[in-house]
Amino acid sequence: MAARRRGHVATRVFQALRIAVNSEEEELTRGLDAALDALAAGGLVAVISYHSGEDRVVKSVLHEAATGGCHCPPELGCVCGAVPRVTVFKASARLASPGEIDRNPRARSARLRVARKLP
Repeated sequence: MAARRRGHVATRVFQALRIAVNSEEEELTRGLDAALDALAAGGLVAVISYHSGEDRVVKSVLHEAATGGCHCPPELGCVCGAVPRVTVFKASARLASPGEIDRNPRARSARLRVARKLP
């Protein structure tokens, strides 16, 4: 698996250190929550993430906003009264097309997620 990776071996280590030192996951969560709060009803939020850690945070925040934080068992339906804030356009992220990757190789790692704020 390591033979397939591109770049220097220490690249991922320094990326992990940077993420931890800068509290990037927490900052991303706070930033997305603030963006959703500031968004007008019917407005769109589009987020491009460039690595799996970022995408995991974006997916989690948008899922939490789409369910209103409801964690009720699906068999019972929602009994907690959670109110969804957004609708997510697609359950999975949109990836760059092969043509786009040919024109811009850095696009291969990009993931796009879009949500619309509910009234």
